Amino acid sequence: MSIDDSFNDNDDDKKNNHFEIYHRSGQTKEEVIETNERLRAVRIRLEESYDTAKKSLITLMTKYTESKSTRNVFQRYNLLKAMIKEVIRLETQYWTLVEIPKQEKQETVPSFVLRACGIVEKSQKSGEGVKSTAKLAEEDEKKRERIDRLCGKRVLNS
Repeated sequence: MSIDDSFNDNDDDKKNNHFEIYHRSGQTKEEVIETNERLRAVRIRLEESYDTAKKSLITLMTKYTESKSTRNVFQRYNLLKAMIKEVIRLETQYWTLVEIPKQEKQETVPSFVLRACGIVEKSQKSGEGVKSTAKLAEEDEKKRERIDRLCGKRVLNS
């Protein structure tokens, strides 16, 4: 049933007292909220990775610039060796290599984003360790608060 149909008087709906309002994408309200949560979680993960990479590159650039002032070749070699070790540590610690495929010509942008989101989620699940019960409870509570906030906004706007 679409939004337009939900306003029509229909005896079946009156008997069941059940209305499903669909987003223009064809998804129910719950599906739209779930999609929003998935995209938000992936965005946060990518932003964290981006910030880590940016800070690391700035630090390495600063260290490299400072190493140029060192006249002793052996001391400079040790500084550069330490920087290379830092790059290797960052790569193994923070990055799971994820191959996100190219968008196909017939594929819409939303479907491509959701497909890429699924790939990132899979890599995140395989790369993360076991979370504590307290951490999981905290994440669930935050998720419920966001969903309540989204539902509240929808009620106020309608």
